Amino acid sequence: MPPDIQRSTASSMLDQVLTWYADKTRLGNSSYVIVDAAQNKALWLKLAAKFASLPILEASEAEMIPHLVALPAPDQIDQTTRKLLDRAHSADLSVLCSTMAHAPLRDHLRAHTAVRLSGGIEMLLAFWDPAILGTLIGHTGDDTLHVKGPVLLPEQKTAFLHPISAWCYRDREENVHCLEGSADPVAHEPSPLVLDQAQEDALVEAGVPDQLLYHLETNRPTLFDPDLPHHRRYRFVRAVLPSARQLGLTGMRDLTNFVAICLIYRQRIQTDPEILQLLDQVQKKKLSFDEALAQMPE
Repeated sequence: MPPDIQRSTASSMLDQVLTWYADKTRLGNSSYVIVDAAQNKALWLKLAAKFASLPILEASEAEMIPHLVALPAPDQIDQTTRKLLDRAHSADLSVLCSTMAHAPLRDHLRAHTAVRLSGGIEMLLAFWDPAILGTLIGHTGDDTLHVKGPVLLPEQKTAFLHPISAWCYRDREENVHCLEGSADPVAHEPSPLVLDQAQEDALVEAGVPDQLLYHLETNRPTLFDPDLPHHRRYRFVRAVLPSARQLGLTGMRDLTNFVAICLIYRQRIQTDPEILQLLDQVQKKKLSFDEALAQMPE
């Protein structure tokens, strides 16, 4: 049975979890939060000081990895903790409900962090990132996803979600999404996911907007209005990517430079005859993109 995915513009994931818990058949579930310390070290430290916390990845630097933190039942969470969770940003955390105990659930999640690609290479599967989670499961209700998915095959999805009763996260624009876990009552032995080339390509593409935005914010931060929020920057990058693809641009360097000239020239990128002629020559492979950039007008 496919996951039942719901969407809400409510700011509190805990409210969504409480609504889910209201069904008496869901008794016996425990609440957990996955906190990415690399995104919000202060949040993880505050939660780990109050609740049991286990690392999802094996690493020497705990502040650089995601952690599974055991929470009380949602209606028993104190106001201080509630405010911490409600003020966190999209990439900081997600909330899980499961009948599985803390350590076994962590072990299950850890077993799915490494995926084997078609060439035998292993890749880290960062499912704690909402953009990756939504793409893996296939979430048509999340309009912020660059790749809608689902990437996982039905049997892979069932095995991955087996111990999870519900999983709630915020998308890039802070809308709350809650999905039901696997309906399969049979336990699955943790085993590495094996992805084919199409699945690998979809996951790589899902992360492209974030990578482009990271490069631009790190190396050319003045291109963005400082008051423009992160989710609107992300939306802009996603919006111009199809035009870059139409030109035949594929490498991260070329894609980053294309987004940069879109930010520099704004509307002129669509109306300036000189710019349009240069881009047309790139599309027809008469000029490299670097050559076109060197001839761009003032």
